[in-house]
Amino acid sequence: MDPTRSLAWVALLQKVDRRQLEATWMYPNVPKDHLHVLLHRVNVDAPRPDVFFVKYQDTWVYVGRPSVVAGDAVVVVASKCFDPEKYAALLDVLADEYVAAGSSPLALVRVYLALFTTGQYANPNTHVSPFEWNKNQAMAPYIPTSVTLDTFVSMFQSDDSAIVWLAILAKKRWPYLHLKVPLTTRGRFGRVVVTSDNIPDLLQLTRCLPQFAWHRQDWAILRPFTRGTSAEVADLCASGVYIAGMLHSDLHPTTSSSPLLYDVLVDVPTRTVTVATGCADLFSGLSWHNQCTDVLATYHHQPSTDDHSLLVDVVAKKTLTLIESIQAAALTSVHGLDEPLKWAVAVAEELV
Repeated sequence: MDPTRSLAWVALLQKVDRRQLEATWMYPNVPKDHLHVLLHRVNVDAPRPDVFFVKYQDTWVYVGRPSVVAGDAVVVVASKCFDPEKYAALLDVLADEYVAAGSSPLALVRVYLALFTTGQYANPNTHVSPFEWNKNQAMAPYIPTSVTLDTFVSMFQSDDSAIVWLAILAKKRWPYLHLKVPLTTRGRFGRVVVTSDNIPDLLQLTRCLPQFAWHRQDWAILRPFTRGTSAEVADLCASGVYIAGMLHSDLHPTTSSSPLLYDVLVDVPTRTVTVATGCADLFSGLSWHNQCTDVLATYHHQPSTDDHSLLVDVVAKKTLTLIESIQAAALTSVHGLDEPLKWAVAVAEELV
């Protein structure tokens, strides 16, 4: 999607009576359910990191830093596009123009409309840096530099990283009807949750994981930081498959009727990966798991390099090999895909 056409809305949040942040201005308008989630997040998630972004439904919401000069006002912008660094730069421009205009929201409209119509913004009357969508960096948000796939595999080792790799390849909760598969494993898999008490860890670690399925270029499954409120949990469950970041306090069900939100759990503080009960047999003696583990282990025994895209290439090539093997089996007979995980990947790749 063209980023200049993806802007959904911009809002200004201010403290009313020095209490909680409230939306005092918005353009063109913010859906009520989005506004409810936004206000809860900005008032509860404190302290927030400088680059703070969440996804709700199909919209990315980027939250700026409080402006001390403007009475701790916070500018928020929403978009259909995922690009944290670009929108962080845009938030800085919006905040600077807001301050330069004497805290007038009209400055925010001016920037919004300029970007929407021309894709760039510059104001010669202020010292605010000009802003332009750089279409030559379309892949930039998909290749994070702070926490890479290398970083993740180093943290969680090859064996556990291979589990996450295969879970992401499975992609979705799938209607499995092959009678050779136990009933307990049908229709399960595809939900990866990263848990930590550190918000930046959640934002950065979740971001690198879609690279395990690089050929799909699918960052829509990301939910980098989700809270345990009824609205956000419902949105998470409705998406069916996801890579989500959650605080420890929000992860565990509060009642026996609360849904288990993960099939694979990545615990950052303990450096462990846990497969939910009922999914564990998907990896028991599975040749794919052993193959992926060996690929990651072999890579990390090689001399270190600053080119973090090399591991992405290695993973992508192995993934292609796995897909080609099930493609050949599917052409012969679906009964050749008698392992649940292979069937899940075949469904995800639309081979059956």
